[in-house]
Amino acid sequence: LMFTAEERQALPSLSHPGFEGEEFDAQRSFFDFYNLPFPEVPLLADEFSRPLTLKLICEALKDLTRASKKKGISGIASGQKSMTFVFERFVDAAGADVQNRLNLPRKFCWRFLKDANGVCALMVRKEREWATKGELLQLLSPRLPNWTVTQRHEVLTQMLAAGVLLEDRQWTETAWEAVIRLPYQGLSDHLVARHLLDRHLPNPLTRRAIRTALQSDAALGRLFANEDPDPRRGGWREALIVEFPERLKRLDARAGRELYDFLPEGNKDLGRYFERGAERINAEGRFGLRA
Repeated sequence: LMFTAEERQALPSLSHPGFEGEEFDAQRSFFDFYNLPFPEVPLLADEFSRPLTLKLICEALKDLTRASKKKGISGIASGQKSMTFVFERFVDAAGADVQNRLNLPRKFCWRFLKDANGVCALMVRKEREWATKGELLQLLSPRLPNWTVTQRHEVLTQMLAAGVLLEDRQWTETAWEAVIRLPYQGLSDHLVARHLLDRHLPNPLTRRAIRTALQSDAALGRLFANEDPDPRRGGWREALIVEFPERLKRLDARAGRELYDFLPEGNKDLGRYFERGAERINAEGRFGLRA
């Protein structure tokens, strides 16, 4: 956005691989430094090769009891509840100064992202992983009814400055538009996935109703249709593959509880599904599909 095409061609391009290829040693070093029990299975997803993600995980778990640490690390390895816990701890830490400075209630930032009428829910309703400032100001209005528009703008500005939200640019058919995304997508995607399941999975859960929810013309099914609707929502798909069996744990496991089991036959591309889920391997060795 800052440079012309000619200028970009003249600039060198660098891609930092983090700890790629050295994940095991890096994780051991981080976990030893924070006095955390080492996971029984290395954390193999891409985000766990990133120094800042490893630091976030360790910072989130370091003050828990030893039993809670082991439970939390197992949850991270499975990509389930503890992923959201780590993200919550980050948001609470990053948002604390914002809340103190603006005299906002405790956990205001976290609830703004998490609640049923918050940022994640908005993205799920709109079926996109970004929101506009105008949309977020509308979400703030009922939460801060006595605040002026300028004051609500300041809340967003402070959350962006703290890293609770990220500002970006998005092409919207005719122009580049300023948009807002969630930080640490490898973590925040799990929060979005839960909203997707809350919104689109039937209640009560029956196998027939779940299959209907995953048809190609349904909101959940469109994410797994063979024609990829939006490659930037790939993180949603990966998180859904991991979160789905946990949501179905009361169903008979003998008939299958993986998301793949419920996809329509035309969308059961094992190679593509494996690609989407393979990076989120859990402690039991699940690859996002049944053996």
